[in-house]
Amino acid sequence: MTQLEKVLYTTAIHTVGARNGTSCNDDGELDIKLLSPGTRAARGNPERRFAVVWSGCFLEAIKVVAGEIKSNYVPTSLVAAEVDLGSMPVVSHRTRQRRRRQRQPLHEAMGRRKDAHVTGVA
Repeated sequence: MTQLEKVLYTTAIHTVGARNGTSCNDDGELDIKLLSPGTRAARGNPERRFAVVWSGCFLEAIKVVAGEIKSNYVPTSLVAAEVDLGSMPVVSHRTRQRRRRQRQPLHEAMGRRKDAHVTGVA
């Protein structure tokens, strides 16, 4: 596993009881009762919580990169996150290899030259 150059923050969460359990941290600041998917209470649904923290972290990463490339970060920038819970068909190793070979390179899919660079954040 790759080692971090500098650890900026560490937290530890303990979860007991799976979907109908609780999650808390060591100092007691966070103590959440978890609920099953589809439960009407927004606070305890793990998928909703995941969407919240993922979108917040992603937007913070955009803010950091904007600062590094000297671009203006708009405080009203928005990330819309959607989390699906479901099942996937079993895919064989050979099918995965075939799909991997068929993928179009990202720069072609985005209609850019291979040597094009991003110069700002939209």
